[in-house]
Amino acid sequence: MTDPTLTDKQRLILEKKAASLVKAKEQEAWRRIVVKVISWSDGLLSGGIVKVTDKITPAEWKAYCTSTIKINVNRDRKKVDADLEDTRQKIASFGGFEKKD
Repeated sequence: MTDPTLTDKQRLILEKKAASLVKAKEQEAWRRIVVKVISWSDGLLSGGIVKVTDKITPAEWKAYCTSTIKINVNRDRKKVDADLEDTRQKIASFGGFEKKD
């Protein structure tokens, strides 16, 4: 709940700051996923030491695919799907996906 003593302008500034913070967190989460995908599609992570947190979760892979399709609106969907499948196969060959229980 907002402070009733705030002016409309102050409330708007607070709302913009909150929205910026949410957007920044979303962008950071996206960057982490992209780094994981790139790292695994190119081979094992640096040093060859793998932690469970380094593996790509099903939710992260789904988010990556969804965002990649959304971003590539000007490319042929079949080509985007083929690229995603190629990336998925590379990651799987290096054991980069978190195992499902």
